[in-house]
Amino acid sequence: IEPIHQKRLIAFINHFLTTTVSFLNTFSHSVETRLEKCEGQLQKMDAALCILEAKVTTCLYKVHLNSIAGLEDVPVATPENPPEVTPPPPPVAPVTDVPPSASEPQPNNATPAQTKISQDPQYSRFFRMVAVGVPLQAVKQKMHAEGLDPGILE
Repeated sequence: IEPIHQKRLIAFINHFLTTTVSFLNTFSHSVETRLEKCEGQLQKMDAALCILEAKVTTCLYKVHLNSIAGLEDVPVATPENPPEVTPPPPPVAPVTDVPPSASEPQPNNATPAQTKISQDPQYSRFFRMVAVGVPLQAVKQKMHAEGLDPGILE
C-alpha cells in the first residue's frame, strides 16, 4: 500500500484542526453568553431576596414589639434618663481638677449609674426585647433611631 502524500496529509490535519477550533470557539461563546444571562438573573433574584428579607424582618420585629407587655409605661419614664446620661462627662472634668478628693466621689457615683443601665426605664425595654428573642441588630437599629447609644447592649 502506498502512503498518503505529505501535502495531502497536512491538508487533512489542517482542515480537522480549523473545524475543531471553530466548533470550540462557537461552543465557548454560546456557553459564556448563557452564563452571563444566568448571572444577571441571579443578581436580580438576590436583590429581590434582600428586599423580602428586610420586609420579613420588620414584620417580625413589629410582632415582637406588640407582644411585649408593659411598653406603654416605659416612654413615660424617658425624662429621667437624660440626667443619667450626663454623668459620664463629669469624670472627664475631674481630670483637669487638681484636688484628688473631689474626683474620687464622682467616679463612685458614675459607677453605680453604669451598672444600673439595664434597670434604666429608657434602656430596660431594649434589654427586655433582647431577652424575648428579638435579633440584636434590630434592637440596635431601634435604639439608634431613638437617638440612644446601641453599644450599651454589649
